[in-house]
Amino acid sequence: MSYWKNSFHHDIVAGVIVAILIIPQAIAYAILAGVPPVVGLYSATIPVLIYLLFGTSPHLSVGPVAVVSLLIFSGVSAIAIPGTDDYFSLVITVTFLVGVLQVFFSAMKFGTLLEWIPYSVIKGFTSACAIIIAVSQIENLIGFSLGHSTSVIHTSITLFANLESIHMATFLIGLISILLILTINSISKRLPTPLFVVIILTVSVSFFRLDHFGVPIIGQLPQGFPTFTLPMFNAEVLMAIFPTAIIIAFIGYIESIAVAKVIAEKERYKLGVNQELTSLGLANTVGAFFSSMPVAGGISRSAVNYDSGAKTKVASLITTICIFLTLMLFTPLFYFLPKPTLAAIIIVAIIKIINIKVLWLTCKSSKSDCILLLTTLFMTLLYGPEWGIVCGITLGVLLQLRNSRISL
Repeated sequence: MSYWKNSFHHDIVAGVIVAILIIPQAIAYAILAGVPPVVGLYSATIPVLIYLLFGTSPHLSVGPVAVVSLLIFSGVSAIAIPGTDDYFSLVITVTFLVGVLQVFFSAMKFGTLLEWIPYSVIKGFTSACAIIIAVSQIENLIGFSLGHSTSVIHTSITLFANLESIHMATFLIGLISILLILTINSISKRLPTPLFVVIILTVSVSFFRLDHFGVPIIGQLPQGFPTFTLPMFNAEVLMAIFPTAIIIAFIGYIESIAVAKVIAEKERYKLGVNQELTSLGLANTVGAFFSSMPVAGGISRSAVNYDSGAKTKVASLITTICIFLTLMLFTPLFYFLPKPTLAAIIIVAIIKIINIKVLWLTCKSSKSDCILLLTTLFMTLLYGPEWGIVCGITLGVLLQLRNSRISL
């Protein structure tokens, strides 16, 4: 009885608020990953239910996240063309393989070991990914393709060489979306800004039929529960996507456990690091059979869930129920949702990851941290996320071995 009296209403409020946040985010991150928009919503349903059964954090909000979406696009677009059936099948297979790897890592007790990856490497990697994601969304703001590259330099060169191709109506919608987000955020951080902006711009595009002027819109989203899918159990395919899957398995877990530990320390409850790895692995493994892309704990969503008063996992259950209701009843409302608005939501959200002050303090803390951060940052920007994280971790191990020899 004490739960129903003291906590249930807090969980309902938090669950609804997070649902309002995750719906436009999930659609936007699906587009970022190169899969149909509705896949983002699918990824916020079945995988979340599986996590709730096995996870140890009552506050972690699991679903599509920006960095993982970038890693999906970066890895799978090198093998198949985004938007094709082959591409989608590969993403589903990556989801399955990520889940299997995470369960395997948990069985090997890697959960604790992964926490020893230097903070400077993670900070350099996530900051570089934030820059790549922001730059990758420019094409959705300006209305023409900049190519399928995760190199910031290549994308920037293509942009400046084709400035005359900017579609002004699309650009104005994107610019207005960014200004609206910043304005509403300045009024109150607690308002569901993405939802307000989505409603305002969707209604505007529908009323003025701006899609007839070339503004790209989401279009028809399928209604109903997530469709059943089968991963591609082919040795050649699995080998081709293995590097992408193993990096997503690492990064997805590290992002999840980082925010979960912060909240656990505040609330003084114990978090099972290996159990969290198992839970994410099972969520991804099962999710692969229900049209899901890889999921992880979202930093901003988990913070909102906690700040909104969530007390138990029931908050995330309420969020999932809201997503299911959206899939069953409300997907037609998103038909005129403009893609530049989704790009604006991603850009404003992801730029917050780049904290110049933290980067500067990390570089000042020690020479080794500075080298690790800058190496990971620039390798990721120049050669893509996969090479960036591998180089950062490798250099981190070498520096630790060097320091160990010196201390001996």
